[in-house]
Amino acid sequence: MENNSKKSLKINLFGYTDIGKKRPNNEDAIFFKNITGRDDLQALLCVCDGMGGHASGELASSLAAKIFSMIERTESGSLKGKYFTILNEALQFANKKIYEIAQKDENKRGMGTTITAGLIAENTLHIAHVGDSRAYLFRENNSHKLTSDHTYVAELVRNGLLTEQESENHPQKNIITRALGNNERIEIDTYKIYLRDGDRYIFCSDGLTNYINDEEIRDIIFEHKTPEDTAKALINLANLRGGADNISVISLFVGEKLPVFLHSQKREIPLHSITPLVSPLGVEKKRNISYYKS
Repeated sequence: MENNSKKSLKINLFGYTDIGKKRPNNEDAIFFKNITGRDDLQALLCVCDGMGGHASGELASSLAAKIFSMIERTESGSLKGKYFTILNEALQFANKKIYEIAQKDENKRGMGTTITAGLIAENTLHIAHVGDSRAYLFRENNSHKLTSDHTYVAELVRNGLLTEQESENHPQKNIITRALGNNERIEIDTYKIYLRDGDRYIFCSDGLTNYINDEEIRDIIFEHKTPEDTAKALINLANLRGGADNISVISLFVGEKLPVFLHSQKREIPLHSITPLVSPLGVEKKRNISYYKS
């Protein structure tokens, strides 16, 4: 059911990115911010996981996060009714810039980044997603993975050629099938979720989910009272279990309500509360994006 309340729900955000235990540098990038004084924007958040070599991965992820963050510079009131349009334009613009850099420099060929981005407005979370970073929702002791991984192995699972259990240790698990910068245009998955008081959300890179399963994430998020404690606990556990990759987490708590958590209970969120949308491919928007101009 849509949240029609005129009063904006309180948004509590905390994000943390960690180099991990094995990598010489951090190719992840995050951005998160509460926005005040606007009726068309409450918060922005994104997790990006770069690829294509040390320097290239860092450049791709940081560029995508920076371009996404520019949504904040739009004129107040200008986003109403255009939330998915602006997300699509931001990610397409980031994709184009990364692709152009890679084409001009042979040393950066193959550079790219995942992105899982959220825009909160009118008590609604709008998600734009490319790659294998993830967004999760935890509501009233229920859990749901909101995004689909764009990987070779995930496609095998979706097509019934591999089980979830078989996919966990598959040797081709990390082959990405969709990322910003790989092609001139990119297909973007989008999702719309109406916020409720007491909701908990996690945006994260695969450096977390390679070590901590969905049920464990659910346990940790309900055991901690603040977004900061939650994000740090998740990253600490991933590092304790090996930390072979960079690890990024943004934790989002909605409202003032404290959910009651029962370890023994495991239920799925009713799908009517989550509206998946998939953007069309190949339609080049002609409208200028003034706030991205240099």
